[in-house]
Amino acid sequence: MSKIKDVDSDKNVNITLDGEGVILDESDDDLKLHIEIKNKKKNKTSNVKINLNNGFIKEKFIQNFVLKGIKKSWEASDQYTDDDGTPLFDIEEIYNKAKENPVRGEILSIDNDKVSITVSIK
Repeated sequence: MSKIKDVDSDKNVNITLDGEGVILDESDDDLKLHIEIKNKKKNKTSNVKINLNNGFIKEKFIQNFVLKGIKKSWEASDQYTDDDGTPLFDIEEIYNKAKENPVRGEILSIDNDKVSITVSIK
C-alpha cells in the first residue's frame, strides 16, 4: 500500500498495486470509473477503481502510469484480447469518455469463455 500526498488539496490518495488489481481511492464521494474483471479460468476477480475528478498532477499520473501500465499488462495477456489479438477494449479511450460525460451506470459489459468484464461509473 502506498500513500501519496495530493498536491492540489490536503487529501490523501491511497493507491494499491498488486496482482489482483489497481485501486486509486479517495475518502470522498467523487465519481469513479470501476472495472471489474473476473478471470473464469482462475476463478478470481480483480477491481480497478479510478477517480474521475482529479487535479492536474494526479491526472498526469493516472494517464502516464496507471492507464498505460494496465493497458500493457492486458496486451501481454491473451485473456484480454480477441482470438486475432485485438484488445477487447481500450482503457484509455473509456477513461477519457467517462471524464467527458461522467454519468453513473454501466458503460461496457464483456462476457466470453475467458473473462467477464464490467466497466461502470459509480
